[in-house]
Amino acid sequence: MDRPLTPSGFWLRVIALVLLTVPPLWFGLGDADCLFHMEVRAVASSQETWMRLADDAQAWRVPSWNGQPRINKPPLVVWINMLAWAGLPADAPVDILVNRARLLAAALGWLTLLGVLWMGRTLVNTRFGFAAAVVTGTNLFFLRNVRLATYDTYLLAFCTLSMAAALWALQPRGTRASRHRWGWALAGLFLGAGLLSKGPMALLLGGAPMILLCALQPAGRRSWAGLASALGLALAVTLPWYAYVWQTVPDAVALWRTEFSAERTRGQPPWYYLGLLGLVFPWTLWLVAGLLRGGRADPRLRPALVWFAWIFIVLSLPGAKQQRYILPILPTVGLLAAGVLLHPTPFRGWTRLHTALLLLAAVAVSGLGFLPEPWL
Repeated sequence: MDRPLTPSGFWLRVIALVLLTVPPLWFGLGDADCLFHMEVRAVASSQETWMRLADDAQAWRVPSWNGQPRINKPPLVVWINMLAWAGLPADAPVDILVNRARLLAAALGWLTLLGVLWMGRTLVNTRFGFAAAVVTGTNLFFLRNVRLATYDTYLLAFCTLSMAAALWALQPRGTRASRHRWGWALAGLFLGAGLLSKGPMALLLGGAPMILLCALQPAGRRSWAGLASALGLALAVTLPWYAYVWQTVPDAVALWRTEFSAERTRGQPPWYYLGLLGLVFPWTLWLVAGLLRGGRADPRLRPALVWFAWIFIVLSLPGAKQQRYILPILPTVGLLAAGVLLHPTPFRGWTRLHTALLLLAAVAVSGLGFLPEPWL
């Protein structure tokens, strides 16, 4: 796993990553109706706010839906959708609006894979990074969700990129000081984008693990000042919008409170997210093996295990659970499964056989994007 890649090996992996992950993300994005309720809300509030711009050039500051301020979700998804629709007439068909919004979501999905590659390269090496990105980009859960223009797709991308930048900044001090400064700056900017996409959930699933990983680093690699600067930058990116809304929208605090106090008649059991093991098909067995091995086989993967455990445990505690909530765990799935995929064992022939079979299954899962009937 630690052999350096030759130039030809590098480009072969680039081609394989593109062929396996890009077509299923972009093919037929406009074929399925906009039925998933969170995608409907994201697109509908984006469309209404976009149409209001004709009469109010400042409408973008506070998104709306059904004539009411839509502030229980931050505005970044709406803003990016509106940029995607720039130049379209106000009466543009909804299908075109949905297709463009999904194209951006798919692009963010591929940025997520680049973030996983970056993490894998930082923790182990480039070969490992490509394997982790392929695992992440070819599992059913990823392909089923990142083709939707929802807040969760944005949260996944920005949490992944912020953690990748933080891990890069936490590398040994022998590297250039500018690397650490840029790493923490990027971590803060991406975390801020996550906060502007889905609010405090970005702090819970991206910021808190960043603090935990920094605390678990050897004393010579900790950077509390860098971490504090990243968190401060994230808040600096986010707080101006919240301050503006608090000053201009009546009952803004009450509206924000509804995001976390909605009444639910029935919750899910604590073991609900064990279903993740089936959702990451065809890499289920490799994920189980990676979790059972922990960081014993390769201590370099302990950050991935810590991040996985944090997200899994924290999201399992509340009664309200949805599959999409745990989407930000997918980068750790790719890293842990790739550790098993590339780690040598005494049964090398057995490993190669099953690796080949799973790669075929990954190609089959990727091919779901080409089915004539919508599979989302």
